[in-house]
Amino acid sequence: MGGPAGGSATDERDDEHRHEHRRGRRRVGGSGRAPLTDQQKRILAVALLVHAVVVVLTLRDLRRRPAGAVRGPKWLWGVAATLNTSGSAAYWLFGRRRRAAAPAAGG
Repeated sequence: MGGPAGGSATDERDDEHRHEHRRGRRRVGGSGRAPLTDQQKRILAVALLVHAVVVVLTLRDLRRRPAGAVRGPKWLWGVAATLNTSGSAAYWLFGRRRRAAAPAAGG
């Protein structure tokens, strides 16, 4: 059987690849994750800004809308909206009752 001195070129390449992989992975705070790149930080900042704007608009609409015009408890929609953007989207798509059409003015 092959001992330490009998390694093949393939074994050496595999070994080298493992070491490069270990060197390339930098630990931050012991989390095992590499730090974010500048592009990732910009994308995250835009996503957070969009989420914040959508949440503010959703909460404002919930505050102004009467309970009878909302499907389900208003407080629950508020919680769902603040947890993630899909909660706000669900409120805008499904949580608001449609207003009755205004009577046509005619003569």
